[in-house]
Amino acid sequence: MKRLGVLGGTFDPPHRGHLTVALEALKELALDQVIWIPAAVSPHKVGEKSSARSHRLEMVQMMTSADDHFVLDDREMNRPGPSFTVDTLRELTRDHADSELFLILGEDSLRSFATWKNPDTIRSLARLIVYRRLESGSGKLPPHNHLLSGLPVTVSSTDIRNLIRQKQSVDHLVTADVEAYIHAHKLYLSS
Repeated sequence: MKRLGVLGGTFDPPHRGHLTVALEALKELALDQVIWIPAAVSPHKVGEKSSARSHRLEMVQMMTSADDHFVLDDREMNRPGPSFTVDTLRELTRDHADSELFLILGEDSLRSFATWKNPDTIRSLARLIVYRRLESGSGKLPPHNHLLSGLPVTVSSTDIRNLIRQKQSVDHLVTADVEAYIHAHKLYLSS
């Protein structure tokens, strides 16, 4: 039976924190692959402006192409309306019937997990794998299957967009090819 990690998000832009988490999950959980799934519209970010789908897909492709254990899946980009995790997991379960799914999410997302669409169904379809976030608050975490042992992720896509608007360097936060793409397409220069 294959072990597949599922890492979703807006990825606007994808950054080194995402990459670190994917690599940690791959190693720590002995995953066969991590499937990166950019959301067209995150249900928790409805109404927020994000970069064009084509830009986000291209940047995630750059981030994932260097490692054979990473796979880009664009199914949510092709779905109208908000992208619900439960729908994606149902499809992945059908497409990968011989696999066990591991949903990778930040502890900030886990703290709001009860508000997601069909959280109990999500739990039945995938094991919840959590990574630490500095800004996620304190106190006991809601139920989950595994907490990755790595350091907390301190970077966010919002921080990166703000730094770019302020004409600050982000080379330590994104990979070189993603940074070059952002500059070439003049992304994030206005709010």
